[in-house]
Amino acid sequence: PCQFHVLSRYWARDGSIRWVLLDFQVDLPSKGRVVVNLTNRAPHTPVPHPIIVSETKDAIRVNTGPLTAVVSKKDASIFSSVSVGPKEILHAGPGDGPMLRSGAIHHMEHDRGSHWNTHGWNKTQTVESVNVAEALYRPRAAASVAVETRGPLRTVIVIRGRYDPTGDGPGIVKTGIYNYTARLHFYRGQTFVKVEHAIENSDRTMPLTDYMFHEAGLVQTLRFKGDVTLTGGGREALEGMPPVARMRLPEGAEGWLYQSAGKTELKYGRFRALEGTYRIGLGHDGVVAKPLAMGKRARFLDVSDATAGVTVAMRYFWEDAPRAIALSAKHIKVFVQADSAGRVAPSGEVRPEYGLDFGRRNLHDILYYVHKGGADQARSSDVAEAFEYPLM
Repeated sequence: PCQFHVLSRYWARDGSIRWVLLDFQVDLPSKGRVVVNLTNRAPHTPVPHPIIVSETKDAIRVNTGPLTAVVSKKDASIFSSVSVGPKEILHAGPGDGPMLRSGAIHHMEHDRGSHWNTHGWNKTQTVESVNVAEALYRPRAAASVAVETRGPLRTVIVIRGRYDPTGDGPGIVKTGIYNYTARLHFYRGQTFVKVEHAIENSDRTMPLTDYMFHEAGLVQTLRFKGDVTLTGGGREALEGMPPVARMRLPEGAEGWLYQSAGKTELKYGRFRALEGTYRIGLGHDGVVAKPLAMGKRARFLDVSDATAGVTVAMRYFWEDAPRAIALSAKHIKVFVQADSAGRVAPSGEVRPEYGLDFGRRNLHDILYYVHKGGADQARSSDVAEAFEYPLM
């Protein structure tokens, strides 16, 4: 079975299809190979066991077969609920959804001009004193939630909103900082969801502003009770440590996977990018004092109880570092753009500072793999490895 979506037509000629997006599913063994042929056969055959989407004024419900997800239209939680079979794994709580931590800004360049040209603003430029404090921003509610692609094999829900201030006082930007778009991709017969999360400087109201921030990500609430096991790993182990760690997670503790940024070196007249280091273990705010696993290229982190679990992975984890994932029995924290460990600048360096020029966005792919059994039984490592490649 195949799902078709027309992207472009030859409108100036006969309206025939120019580009079409095909969604289909194939199973491959490790290092396997498959040849796929596209044919035009009539009549159309319905896809068996398709994704079922139902919608009310308050929420959108998606059933892929083994996975059921509810997305609220009222709040900014991203997921109101996610279940595998009868067991609910995620259930929205206070503070769920996108988050962004602004940086303190004391001066800004102010460009003025009547129009934009190929050289920038037709402008005068001044440096002005401003007061923007370091603070946490979360959306109060989503601006829009809609089904963007309704298909039997793949369904996409798009959520748009803005990072609003969580407090008030001096230095707080009352109108919020930046916008976001999240696209949730659901697949027939699968229990994983791919989240495309974009942070966007898409304001059109003058004056346009480029704010600096230290970290951004997503937060979700989990419903595990009792003992849970933390599993995580990556590639290319370092300092005699194993590449994968597994441990019982004490009550109230957080397990962290923190990938530090790499370095660039000049060798033979060319710049070469070197990987940073990932560390897995108990921690807080990215600090892992006693790592249980260490290596160069992070892949995934999983938390599971006796019957089910959830694996979280990010595409280009080490390439776009610093990045981090924190898991406990009660929550998921995904930092697509992470602060330095402990939110303290390393010796001789500064904390990561991110910004978005006008009209720019940062796009990040995150995998939530909700599964039955533990991480080994669910082959979490293999699923995370497959997510590194762009066919998913």
